[in-house]
Amino acid sequence: MAEILGKSEKDLKKCSKYLSEGNLVAFPTETVYGLGANAFDVEAVRKIFKFKQRPLTDPVIVHVHSFEQAQGLIDLLPFEEELYEFLTTKFWPGPLTIVATANEKIPKVVTAGGKTVGIRSPSHPLALELLRVSQLPIAAPSANRFGHISPTTAGHVYEDLGKCPILILDGGKTDVGIESTVVKLQQTSEKMISLTVLRKGAISNLDLEDALVGTKFETNVQVSVSSKIVDHKKLEELQQKKQEKEEENEKKNEKKNEKEKEKEKEKEKENENEKGEETIEKEESPGTNITHYAPDKPTFILTFNNLDKKKIEFEEEQEQLDLSKAIFVDYGGHRIDLKEKVLAYTDLSEEMDIKIATSSIYSTLRWTETIGNGQFVLLPDIAQITLKSKKKLPRMLPGLADRMFRSASGRKVLLNNDLQIQIIKQELF
Repeated sequence: MAEILGKSEKDLKKCSKYLSEGNLVAFPTETVYGLGANAFDVEAVRKIFKFKQRPLTDPVIVHVHSFEQAQGLIDLLPFEEELYEFLTTKFWPGPLTIVATANEKIPKVVTAGGKTVGIRSPSHPLALELLRVSQLPIAAPSANRFGHISPTTAGHVYEDLGKCPILILDGGKTDVGIESTVVKLQQTSEKMISLTVLRKGAISNLDLEDALVGTKFETNVQVSVSSKIVDHKKLEELQQKKQEKEEENEKKNEKKNEKEKEKEKEKEKENENEKGEETIEKEESPGTNITHYAPDKPTFILTFNNLDKKKIEFEEEQEQLDLSKAIFVDYGGHRIDLKEKVLAYTDLSEEMDIKIATSSIYSTLRWTETIGNGQFVLLPDIAQITLKSKKKLPRMLPGLADRMFRSASGRKVLLNNDLQIQIIKQELF
């Protein structure tokens, strides 16, 4: 069973020892609570995947207390290292994860078999103290069931992982409320480096661009945002097929000599290229799965018509969604007219304060699960509401909108004039 601890020096030492012995500790960061293991201990990291029921295709972020500690975990070209250090001086400790080439110290289970590793230094004092006391790099995704709502309190961790043999450091409610921004750093030519946002968070691409202004990196670094959506079930199926094929080929090759085996392998590669078979692309960032941060109830985004002037297509087979059975999360009182028509109603921020909305999104989603008779959840189309309000778009908006999108598995609905819910046709892959 899990045990919740306080934040005394004794508790920190107990957690540090527990980590060094190959066990897991959940701890607060400024974003969400993480489920941590010694990043160098392969078996301990495997426990993360086991306890969370997390697919091995999803990489894990490593937490450190300083740039110097991060240096010992990555292989960078000189120009890359300059930019990496610059970003850490600007954004560490804080909610920015930097993905770069991992060195041989980082186990493949951490990187999901890839060549890169995401590293960040959290700003929560308890997290930093745990890192300093343990002197270990700590591999830690969010401390919840995979795909479920991320935890922002120790109680949330216990709700999801209370039956697991872990220690939980209680540092109170987290501040930011959503996971860190993940950015990949890669030198593309002798004088150019790309910074690609792989996962949106509190630090936006505009914040990154602003930090470069007036520096030697201003004209040598290109910032972009990835719109990639991953289906981990599909990745696991591809991995299984590949493994089965390799095992089958091994049996066939047992009786062949070395030269024949090499020729067979070359032919197989040529055939795969000719057939255009799907390949397994290693993921470099967590949080890119289409279904993530999701309540244990069907969830949809309630959007509204023709803001983008495009024709809307609806699903041919519509689920029967009764508005009176809905749990509705509003934003800025946009659809307060529905308050008496739904089963339960709340507002992320009546004043449209993006920081308040972001810090409370996960606790609100967990609240929706407590409404026993609620059949489904409706979330606000926060980006469209903000655009309609003519207010200046806050930089944290894309990060929050991304979490809502994935909470709903990208599914959107409309209300017609008769207050009937219509599911919009989904085209993601």
